Amino acid sequence: MSELQTTEMLILRKTPYRESSLIVAGITPGNGRLDLVVKGELAFSKKKFPVIDLFREIQVEFARSPQSTLHNLRQAEVVADCGIELAAVPDNFLLASELAELILKTTRPELPCPETFDAALNVLNMLSQIAGDDPQAAAKRARCAAMMKLVILSENGLLPEDLDPDPDANVEKHDLLDHILAAAQGLDDPPVNTGSFWTRMSRWSDQLMTKTELRE
Repeated sequence: MSELQTTEMLILRKTPYRESSLIVAGITPGNGRLDLVVKGELAFSKKKFPVIDLFREIQVEFARSPQSTLHNLRQAEVVADCGIELAAVPDNFLLASELAELILKTTRPELPCPETFDAALNVLNMLSQIAGDDPQAAAKRARCAAMMKLVILSENGLLPEDLDPDPDANVEKHDLLDHILAAAQGLDDPPVNTGSFWTRMSRWSDQLMTKTELRE
């Protein structure tokens, strides 16, 4: 008999499978990336409300496959949802989708990622609250992208120790990074910086990921 496990999961991708089922990919704090087969009748609750949807945090019970990283969903219950708000602003949804793909590429089954999980929940929620007509929308989206990427790098141990040749400046920059990482996980308010700062941080994160082949 397959082992049953329960965990919280953030849904980051869903793909049609056979006639009426789905393959759902997402992340969990203790199990890392998780891929589940969701049979048609389990994709809806008793009230026909879709439980399985993008950018939704759910509590899942699944039957672990002993021979594969693709497991079978048994039960699911919604914990939180920001997908509707994200979909209301196309630019927000586009960035959320890009970050979702990045998270899936940089997490692995059975490799815990509690920091990435907490940051993904927090950053997606922040992103969902950016109004389409907000004059600072682009800067806020750049901040969300930078924070999420920095947490991914941090949890994979890929942030460099030497950020500046000046020891005092190096300490200051690490303090700033620690502040950003805490804010990304909802433990602090984000530092007040310009949109150009966050864009540079996002690009720097991309360069580090490319250099370390984290994106591959």
